[in-house]
Amino acid sequence: MPPDLGVADSGIVDGGTLIDAVPLLAAAQCAHDVRCAPASLAAFGMDEADCVALATESIGANLSAMNEGVAAGRVTFDPVGLVGCLDRLQNADCDLGLEPALSQCRAFLVGNRTNGQGCRIDHECQPTAYCETGASAEGCVWSPLFNQLVPFLCLNRANACGSCTPYAFRNAPCYSNQACAPDSVCRNIGTTQAPNFRCLPADLEVDEPCGPTIGRCRHFLQCVGPDGVGTCQRLARLDETCDNTGVTAPPCFGPLNLRCNEQVDICVQGPAIAAPGESCNASRVCPLQHGCSNGTCRPLPGVGQPCSSGQCGPGASCTNGVCTGPTPSGGNCDDWGRCEIGDGCRGPEGQQPMCAPLGWESCP
Repeated sequence: MPPDLGVADSGIVDGGTLIDAVPLLAAAQCAHDVRCAPASLAAFGMDEADCVALATESIGANLSAMNEGVAAGRVTFDPVGLVGCLDRLQNADCDLGLEPALSQCRAFLVGNRTNGQGCRIDHECQPTAYCETGASAEGCVWSPLFNQLVPFLCLNRANACGSCTPYAFRNAPCYSNQACAPDSVCRNIGTTQAPNFRCLPADLEVDEPCGPTIGRCRHFLQCVGPDGVGTCQRLARLDETCDNTGVTAPPCFGPLNLRCNEQVDICVQGPAIAAPGESCNASRVCPLQHGCSNGTCRPLPGVGQPCSSGQCGPGASCTNGVCTGPTPSGGNCDDWGRCEIGDGCRGPEGQQPMCAPLGWESCP
């Protein structure tokens, strides 16, 4: 039975604000991960409480910026839609995720700008439209969560104003994923020499045909068949037939710590994942960013320490042989994931982008 996340007692429907939604969304996201991706949490050395703390910080930074749009009248917060999102998160199928066509976890943020009106982000526009800025690089603010299902602030890196534009229909021409509806993806069904980009389905169900020129399977479903053309299938579970190449059978469901024994093509339980500070050996491995030292899982080098192995401990990455932390506000960046939580990598078109705090900036 799904956990009680306190929705009934939160008062969110009767006068709740977007900020009140943060702890509810964080709890729902992490309850989903505990149920559907426990190995992913363990691999990062996290339990549910750690996940909730991280999700609260990450979701909170995004919705705080979005709340400025609510105050400006550009976006409307719908508490009833939020309850629907939380219900979907609690009951989502681990393979299928949320229904892309319904976009239930975007529905509680309703854009008020009509087609042709100015915008800076998609959420300002009505559900059937996106914000067309003409910027060459788009991206969503980085999320450290593993199986992100709640909405994140999608910004144009050029920080440019645009206008609300209707999504392209299925099979209509497109030039980016953003131009297609949330249940579609922009793919080239032509050739390199004669490209033909079209909005293809991104929500194909079990047993439906799939492939590069047909469409993408929903969430974790795998397109099984030669050359990526076949039918959508659920990832294999314990003792089921598997194929890491996805040609004759689906791979195993990794978030449940299953691995394909390629000698017999059967899913088996992967090695146990020890928590930081616990004992480790060949059958009990350490989480990511930790190493087995004298039989104990210890953090890899931290910020400022050399990283001869190319690996660093939690919160750091190896840059030119030294472990570095996230880029602070005002620092140059070329990747959304290099900024601190609450910052985005942004800058005028043609100029070096920098990490900058999220904030609402209205366009005419």
